[in-house]
Amino acid sequence: MRLISLVLTAIILNLMFNCYVNADTNVFVIDDTPKCQPLGIAEQNICVEVTAVNQECEDSILGEFLESCTVDIEYIVTSNYEGDSYIKTFVDCAVITEVKSEVLGNTQIYEDSSETNISLFENQSAERTTDFLFMYSHRAQANEVQITKAGCRISEANIW
Repeated sequence: MRLISLVLTAIILNLMFNCYVNADTNVFVIDDTPKCQPLGIAEQNICVEVTAVNQECEDSILGEFLESCTVDIEYIVTSNYEGDSYIKTFVDCAVITEVKSEVLGNTQIYEDSSETNISLFENQSAERTTDFLFMYSHRAQANEVQITKAGCRISEANIW
């Protein structure tokens, strides 16, 4: 098993995501600005902030190519809600990876998304991790995997 670093080309990522590539260092970093959604009550919001994105890949049995990669997105959901009810929210996380094959001379795109249901009470927060598993066929002959987009957003929030 080998750990693949999150070094990417300098691309500004889609605004729905909390991660981007620093153009000066060319390193995958996390935007520290939480993505928030209003709750419909004066100045009360629910927010999601990505705290880490990790990628770990495994070699094939013969060690020639990559067999799979796991991408974990760690995030925290917070709210400044003050009331007697609870907030039911859905957090939508997504990952897009670029898989390169030196042997075949091509690049393939793999993507996945996942939605998680979280309930919070007054001034409560929740830390979560969403895992994505990408499997590569032997025919893909994957040598390098880069994350091109990764992050989370609040897709829905309701007070119950």
